[in-house]
Amino acid sequence: EEEKEKEDDAAMGDAVAPSSELAAAPAAAPVRNPQYVYSVRHGHRMDDDPKWESDRPYDPPLTDEGHATALAVGKELAALPAAEVPDVIIASPFTRCLETAVGLAKGLGLASIGVHYQLGEVHDPRVLKHEGAPVLSPPAELGGIALRVLDTTAPAFPESHGEAYLRYAAAFDTVPNVAPTQNVALVTHGEAVGQSVASLRPELTVYSTPYCCYTVRYREAGEGWQLRGMAESNGKVEWMELS
Repeated sequence: EEEKEKEDDAAMGDAVAPSSELAAAPAAAPVRNPQYVYSVRHGHRMDDDPKWESDRPYDPPLTDEGHATALAVGKELAALPAAEVPDVIIASPFTRCLETAVGLAKGLGLASIGVHYQLGEVHDPRVLKHEGAPVLSPPAELGGIALRVLDTTAPAFPESHGEAYLRYAAAFDTVPNVAPTQNVALVTHGEAVGQSVASLRPELTVYSTPYCCYTVRYREAGEGWQLRGMAESNGKVEWMELS
């Protein structure tokens, strides 16, 4: 397991340094061309239960169902054709995303995940259910999986939905460069998964992003990102073309 963790760290350029200092994956790592990126929504969250209470209402953990679904999706991704399987996982710093990423990592057989604050929730007090900026402090290890913080640049607070959509679009373009020769799973939030579609295909309206759904984008070497079709996600994200 220790050897596997070293391999995962190498694929993310030993992601304990700030993202600007990250190196490309070593030549020994499999080069992915095209590179596939999966934008995954977190699993079922504890505050779906109205009885759940916390002094951190913006940061609920997963339910038992959420944990189980995350693991199942990890195994689903592991069963894809070898050239499409995620090699690296990078998650929002919110607990529900970190726990989802841990489930994916276990399903994929990965020993570590990266954490990137630009994948975080919309920093609108109404979304966060909290009047102040969220205080987030990812642990060094969660569920037996090592966490490597790649970027701690927090979104502005307060943040409008429009500002968050621009942030997500930029993150989907740039965060995969942490591991430019690897397939990447980005674990994030519902609004972000919608923007993973709209940022590439603005004529499409996303109307369903259920828990643990994901979209798929890819790029050939030297080319821009392309969106795979709705049927090639995991069959849960739904969109329609504007008339």
